[in-house]
Amino acid sequence: MQYELYIDVFFLINAIMDWMLLKITGKILSCKVGKMRILWGAFLGAFLTCIVWSIPGIPGILKLLFFYTFVNVVMIQAGLGIRRSRELVRAFIVLGISAVLMAGILSLFRQYIRYGSLFFGCVIAGDYLAGGILWMLQQLFRKKFGTCKIRLEHAGQNYDGKALIDTGNRLRDPVSGEPVNILDPEIAECLLKEEIPQMREIAYHSIGKENGVMKAFRIERMIFPEKENMVIKNGLVAVSEEKILCEDCRMILNPDIF
Repeated sequence: MQYELYIDVFFLINAIMDWMLLKITGKILSCKVGKMRILWGAFLGAFLTCIVWSIPGIPGILKLLFFYTFVNVVMIQAGLGIRRSRELVRAFIVLGISAVLMAGILSLFRQYIRYGSLFFGCVIAGDYLAGGILWMLQQLFRKKFGTCKIRLEHAGQNYDGKALIDTGNRLRDPVSGEPVNILDPEIAECLLKEEIPQMREIAYHSIGKENGVMKAFRIERMIFPEKENMVIKNGLVAVSEEKILCEDCRMILNPDIF
């Protein structure tokens, strides 16, 4: 049995699906990228998919393997701007789960998808439903609030105290995409002393302040004694505009650093 493949229709369908999946993945991972970049990633993914499937003589299993590895990774990097290996793995997993959910949801509408005029409506409905399910799973399994001991070392100065692991802190550097921790201004002053490090500005939103800006710098070492003396070197730390005193903690950690 032979099938005819209309490459233009195949490309359009894949581009739409890739755009939906990248949008869901970016929302779950709080990736701050523009719509045009996501669209570019989707078009690139669809283009590579068409290239792979149009090459003759390659077994279907190899094409599937190439698609679900290389094409997806390129699509994530292009559409969401993710480069670091740890974040790339997370995005790869979320994209895969999103694809499975989307496939399952669209199978419910299979009898309607045969009518071309209803295809786009089914895809949009599936997009919202899959996004809602993933959001609920994220809320269910996300890390809980907690505190931990921390030791900060910078420019010959030390600070030993407690830090709050706050799942609400999803602050990231807009340039590198790295997670940003928040430090009490008094502690920052003690660590920096007379040193004036290279600062960068981190925009943030909080209750009562929609367009805030904090100064951030790279701290030499953050040590976590309760986590097998885990050490983070040159982590990004933003200096809070107000004093932090929550459960005797003087620092708010982004859970994504662990």
